[in-house]
Amino acid sequence: MAEKLVYVVEDELSQREGLAWMLKDSGFNVREFNTVDAALEHMGWRENSQNLSQNLPDLIVTDNNTNSRYRGLDLLAAAKRAGVPRVMAAGGPTDAQVIAAGGKETRYFKKPYLPHKLIDEAQKMLAPQQHGIS
Repeated sequence: MAEKLVYVVEDELSQREGLAWMLKDSGFNVREFNTVDAALEHMGWRENSQNLSQNLPDLIVTDNNTNSRYRGLDLLAAAKRAGVPRVMAAGGPTDAQVIAAGGKETRYFKKPYLPHKLIDEAQKMLAPQQHGIS
């Protein structure tokens, strides 16, 4: 199976690099962004359409506040519309806000979180679905 591409959106350098390193060590291909704006721009997001149109990853892991115009909640909503699995790893928003933006299938890790638990969840979210009789 090809490596799955994960976007990590986090403004705190040590947190972003640490999570990216652990994801890479777990077999994921990772692209890092220090702001939500940069991630949205990379994926072709336009304010007038609010849809993602290019360079879509297999999974997005985002903080909420990244010192940019848009927040992680905005990214969750755009990713939901594009059908991209998503994880919020932040300290601020409530569970209800995360679900409202990203849908009930969005996973939420409140800071501080254990990175290995987030990685385990990412692996589950991207595992091939097993069909058939066991």
